[in-house]
Amino acid sequence: MPIVALSFAGPIQQPASKCLRSVCSNAVNNGAKEIHILFSSSGGAVDEGFALHNFLRALPVKLTMHCVGVVESIALVVFMAGEHRFCCSDSTFLFHDFAWGLAGVTNLNRLQLLETYNALEAYRIRSQEMLKTRASFTDEDFKTLQLYEKASIYGADFAKEKGIVQEIKQASVPSGIPIHNIEF
Repeated sequence: MPIVALSFAGPIQQPASKCLRSVCSNAVNNGAKEIHILFSSSGGAVDEGFALHNFLRALPVKLTMHCVGVVESIALVVFMAGEHRFCCSDSTFLFHDFAWGLAGVTNLNRLQLLETYNALEAYRIRSQEMLKTRASFTDEDFKTLQLYEKASIYGADFAKEKGIVQEIKQASVPSGIPIHNIEF
């Protein structure tokens, strides 16, 4: 089983990300040399997104990500883990500022608010640095496009121009390649 194809369409949060890590681990343990992920996600938990990005980058395989729908919010960080990245012609990519849910919290002191703000700012900076090193974004791009200042949706041509993807093409899995749908 040198090549495995996976289908992931869902949130970047538990249990979905745990299932993706498990299936990828099993593929590697069973001898996969390449993993192709047909990927679509509206985003999710910021900390989970960075952890999943680093996990995927650590795998001892050639990793290909193919956007077959949307890559939104923190899902962009996960998508950028691929050594090779492609998208369908109708794919879209959403950029916006990071948010952190504080469900059930009724009172925060100023230090807790500052800690939350600093964490969100650190995630934004990490995301920008990753886009500069893994794609072709510049500091000027972040200023002029205001990618983290307002919600911005871009299509496949923008993704190719900025190096998010190397090519726009229809997703396809060669005959005989095992396909696993990530169930969660």
